[in-house]
Amino acid sequence: MVVPAHAQSIDAIEAKTRINIAGRERMLIQRMVKSACFSSLGIERTAYRAEMVETGNLFEQSLLALQNGDPALGLRRETTPEILAELEVISLEWGNVASLGDVAISPAGISIEDLYSLDALGLDLLAKANAAVQTISQTYVEQLDELPLIVSVSLDIAGRQRMLSQKMAKEFCLIDAGVTPTENRAKLAETISVFNATLAGLQNGLPGMVIPAPNYDIRQKLHEVARLWAPMDTVLQAVADGGEITDEDRKAVVENMEAVLTAMNEAVGMYEYVNAVP
Repeated sequence: MVVPAHAQSIDAIEAKTRINIAGRERMLIQRMVKSACFSSLGIERTAYRAEMVETGNLFEQSLLALQNGDPALGLRRETTPEILAELEVISLEWGNVASLGDVAISPAGISIEDLYSLDALGLDLLAKANAAVQTISQTYVEQLDELPLIVSVSLDIAGRQRMLSQKMAKEFCLIDAGVTPTENRAKLAETISVFNATLAGLQNGLPGMVIPAPNYDIRQKLHEVARLWAPMDTVLQAVADGGEITDEDRKAVVENMEAVLTAMNEAVGMYEYVNAVP
């Protein structure tokens, strides 16, 4: 059963927005590395460099909103010391990612060695960003009776799919660029598996952990995600299994993974406006 958003408190709605925005930061980290990689290969270089600038700006604006509040987003200043401490660490470490991002945007571009370093920094920051999402989720669940844990976890996991879409595209590109291809093929296989299992869980539910798609609109949006994802699953799994990357593969990933991300982001937004009834 679900109830509409107007039956929830402003605090609960704000908490969900925080979880959504914090979760989106994970995606932006992987998007930055992905864009740097495709740019380094000369694939739509101008577009991917512009995407890096946009990604960096959104990451920094979102981080400030999580820390200091943003009336336009419906967020007040964060006051929980533990959350603020984790966000400050993310802010400091983002500087290292952004610095190598600037190298990738420069006329000379980024070297394979720096691309490897950027990926390593991005993965380390991703782990910290993911921990921050979980801290935010747990903190507000404990503070708000009207925010059940299963709802916050469902929102977190749905939001994670956005990151996984970019992580898969990044791993595909790193393989193509010759950055530890064996290791990245294994990572790609694992990321595909997590994405598929999570998508099934969001559609059908995971007892005690994730609610099934809670209304018609979300069910339909997740069906759209699955439809857009299916051909990408085939392409990426073949690469993960050791297949050579073709021009058609590159074109498919560049053109279609963005559609997967867009549809999944729309689904995540919908989760902010539903609430499970205990």
